[in-house]
Amino acid sequence: MTNNRVIVGDESQLDRDEFTVERCNWIPFATPPESIRALVKIRYNHPGTLAIITPEANGSAHIKLDVPQRAVTPGQASVFYDDDVVIGGGWIAR
Repeated sequence: MTNNRVIVGDESQLDRDEFTVERCNWIPFATPPESIRALVKIRYNHPGTLAIITPEANGSAHIKLDVPQRAVTPGQASVFYDDDVVIGGGWIAR
């Protein structure tokens, strides 16, 4: 059964400093390092923010942003950069 819901809250509840990315692709790595410091974009026009990326064995990664970002949205692509070089990415899960 589908439940349509509207959730009302304070604007600050849209801010997130951590999330999970699934189905990661790692461009320069056969096996990614334990953690990576990189610029992370959470959608196409996002300017990016620095973060620590921790790859997981199941193909996902935990992202810890330096600065909380608004509306980190499941289903959006997240792309990881070293300067202007793409080093990986995946799909925002939660």
